Amino acid sequence: MNLLPAFLSVALALGAGGPVAAAAASDATALPDEPPDPARASVARQFALSYLDFWSRPNASTLFATPVFYASRVEFHGRTMTPEQLLVEKSRFVRRWPVRRYEPRLDTMDTRCRGEVCIVRTRFDFSALSPARDRRSAGLAELELAIRFAEGRPYIVRETSRVTHRDAVRAASATPPSP
Repeated sequence: MNLLPAFLSVALALGAGGPVAAAAASDATALPDEPPDPARASVARQFALSYLDFWSRPNASTLFATPVFYASRVEFHGRTMTPEQLLVEKSRFVRRWPVRRYEPRLDTMDTRCRGEVCIVRTRFDFSALSPARDRRSAGLAELELAIRFAEGRPYIVRETSRVTHRDAVRAASATPPSP
């Protein structure tokens, strides 16, 4: 199922995220006291699902799409980064784990919006494989994205995640356990 919204596919075709309004770089955590916007929440949710889908793709696609998802300044696991710094961080990760699969648990997904910012939280099952290192990792994690709308589209302005359960780690070449 292709979860990629039309605006994201157009941005990818152009190969750039474009400039981001100053509003996209301002504090991502402030949620003004305004009525929630259900349409915006739906777009933010879809954007988060597309993000997880892209991180399950081959490295070239994942790294190419990375700038499209993020604002010009991002808080990534507590550190403020430029797009260039973030790409270095993400490149390191995909080299370590070149084969990845992220499956969101839709029943855990929660999206709350105020003004131009939506906070999307979900749990997801993950698996990662490094054939060169003969390593495998799998388990359950939580993801939180702060998504700000600017210039008519969403941008991730804050990302944090944490592993909540890790399956037994074994060599990738090991025979899977019998049912």
